[in-house]
Amino acid sequence: RRHHSARGSLHARGCALRCTYCCNSQLARHFDWTIVRAKGVPRIIEEFREAVRRYPDIQIIKLSDDAFGDLPIEYIRDFAQAYKSEVGLPLDIPGFSPSNLTREKLGMLVDAGLMRTRIGIQSGSPRIRRLYGRSETNDQIVEAVETVQRFRPRIKHFKIDVITDNPWESEEEVVESIRLLLRL
Repeated sequence: RRHHSARGSLHARGCALRCTYCCNSQLARHFDWTIVRAKGVPRIIEEFREAVRRYPDIQIIKLSDDAFGDLPIEYIRDFAQAYKSEVGLPLDIPGFSPSNLTREKLGMLVDAGLMRTRIGIQSGSPRIRRLYGRSETNDQIVEAVETVQRFRPRIKHFKIDVITDNPWESEEEVVESIRLLLRL
């Protein structure tokens, strides 16, 4: 049987992070993207309900939103409750970084059906992360990954983003990234 999924339309605009490699940092320079603006919960839930109505074979909803984890806990709580009661399909949200992933947020989303997620760590080298505009420490990265692991097996698919082949990264910094990945 084929796997059918629906991708959510752009849910939020803006990003709290200013990662130098990301288009959001450039968009923030040209537009008023200094704060994260999200669609209201009723609107996004209605969009998902309409997608399920139109395409009844949908098996999972992917909310493609790099900044979802930056939304306030109250918003995530409202979203999780509405999603669970009105949509109820498995959920894929890749929008987390070690700086915005918390056990409370993840717990609400897992209860609502979150089965897939992704976080970006980008590098195991503190210097390279600073170059990227990322402030997390290796310990914070480990803590974020351990938080996701606590929700296994309910979270069935978990990915970690790492930027490779960076021309500014020394061989030792590549080794730092490999060591961090082995630690994870």
